[in-house]
Amino acid sequence: MSKKILILDDEADILDAFKRNLERAGYVVAAVGDGQQGLNAARTEQFDLIVTDVVMPVMDGFKFFKELKKLPNYAKIPVIVMTAHASMEESFRVFDVAEFFAKPVELEIVLKAIERLLNPSFQKMERRNIIVCGSSVDVVGSMVQLLNDHGQKATAAHDEIDFLVNALNNPPDMVLIDVLLPKLMAHEVIAALRAFSRFSKLKILAYTHFTEKELTSVDAVEQLKSSKNRCIEAGATAYIGRFSKVTFIELMREY
Repeated sequence: MSKKILILDDEADILDAFKRNLERAGYVVAAVGDGQQGLNAARTEQFDLIVTDVVMPVMDGFKFFKELKKLPNYAKIPVIVMTAHASMEESFRVFDVAEFFAKPVELEIVLKAIERLLNPSFQKMERRNIIVCGSSVDVVGSMVQLLNDHGQKATAAHDEIDFLVNALNNPPDMVLIDVLLPKLMAHEVIAALRAFSRFSKLKILAYTHFTEKELTSVDAVEQLKSSKNRCIEAGATAYIGRFSKVTFIELMREY
């Protein structure tokens, strides 16, 4: 029997896009424009998953979520929250939402999350020992937090030398490394790792913490391009681009 999904959003174009694509994927979909309508629908019909916006008329998504979880048959039903207010993520995480996406978010990313949550056979990420090395404390911290929240054993390294020492003392299953490190060149660090036979098959993913604004600079783009190419030549498994909280975990599942 097809899984049933309830979508709440006061933007008609978003509702329409999700409904069409989910129905095309074989789901049965109900779409409503506010939290009260969503609560009424949940009380009269059993859904397997719910996707909700936060800022809506009549009843917002936060109140809807709290009222929904009072219903015994929805205690364990996954809820995905999407909102333009990214700062609300921690508030929702406390209440154990299944996924949180900051708008604008690519439809495909949300569809993959829905597939994973509704399909028990969907491959979960095996627990891995991961070291994240980079110069941006905020970006490295966010990566580590997201990985740990999804069952990984991730640690941060803000110094290239400490990173190499930690990798040698506690060999990781994967490393993520900023292509623009402040002390040693990222490609030199990668080459140093590859010089050890134990790291010949290690997954090394290079990334950048550059913001969209910084990437409008021609010099910054050229510097990034050169560093990325050198990292690949030195043995990086792949370059995964600019870090984004929205797409990071889905991207990690590929590796």
